[in-house]
Amino acid sequence: MARAQLDSDGRHQRSERSRAQIVKALFELIRTGDMDPSAARVAEKAGVGLRTVFRHFDDMESLYREMTHEIETKVWPQVLKPFEAGDWKGRVLELIIRRSVVYEEIMSLRLCAMSRRFQSEYLGADHKRIVALERSSINSLVPETVEGRVMLLDMLDLNLCFEAWHR
Repeated sequence: MARAQLDSDGRHQRSERSRAQIVKALFELIRTGDMDPSAARVAEKAGVGLRTVFRHFDDMESLYREMTHEIETKVWPQVLKPFEAGDWKGRVLELIIRRSVVYEEIMSLRLCAMSRRFQSEYLGADHKRIVALERSSINSLVPETVEGRVMLLDMLDLNLCFEAWHR
């Protein structure tokens, strides 16, 4: 392999390591209670310079996008796993267990995103998307023929939402 390509590969690997360190630092800051970490705090925690943070991420908004991507990569396998129960009531019980596992895993990150959603266009839109997905997952479990379906869906949505779980 040519020397220039080896150097380039080394720089690329260092760049990827730095990017991963930055994301990991953001997660660690949030998990330890810093719900509004600055880029400077992220850089300090990651052991990189502030310029390195902004070389990898245009702004905090793009860092939050990466955070969301990392979270979804972890939770989607749990969310998309087929239900084992044969009836809708059993599937709702499975959904309760799944959500509690996911919510426990992402609690601090979700709280951060929820608190920042009014200052971040991306986090605001993502919050609406997640709430809609959570509602549609409940909607897909309850058959159309269930008496009082609309009220039941509202009750399940209220009781199974992150805010109720966190409370």
